[in-house]
Amino acid sequence: MIPMQKANIISNEGTRVSNRKASLRPDSDHLTRTSWANAALAYDQIRKGKATGNKRSLRLRVKLQNELFSLGCYIYKKRTLFLYIGIILYVCLCLGLLSGTVESDIKKLWVTGKNYLYLLKMFLVLFEYGTDVI
Repeated sequence: MIPMQKANIISNEGTRVSNRKASLRPDSDHLTRTSWANAALAYDQIRKGKATGNKRSLRLRVKLQNELFSLGCYIYKKRTLFLYIGIILYVCLCLGLLSGTVESDIKKLWVTGKNYLYLLKMFLVLFEYGTDVI
């Protein structure tokens, strides 16, 4: 059995605990890095004065996490509809891939116009056929 030592908690760190104490718990990341998982908890700690940080960005993250959570709940309620829409979209994209063509011949892709493009095309012709073409 590992002897428990007294945790060195610094008062300006808010919810942070020592690494040794946190490593003995299964939810250690939630104790040491609260803002990674739950922005609302971190924002409350900053408002109470137990932690420091950027309030404006945390408020934005709280709103974003709430909106994404509500979107996830809506998708969960209508999961069969979203499944069917996803399958239909996937089939349409697969049919689009079947009807599409990819051109790999550089002579058909070439756009004439500027002089340096013409010189580059001539270099490619020389490189492909040798110097006896020109």
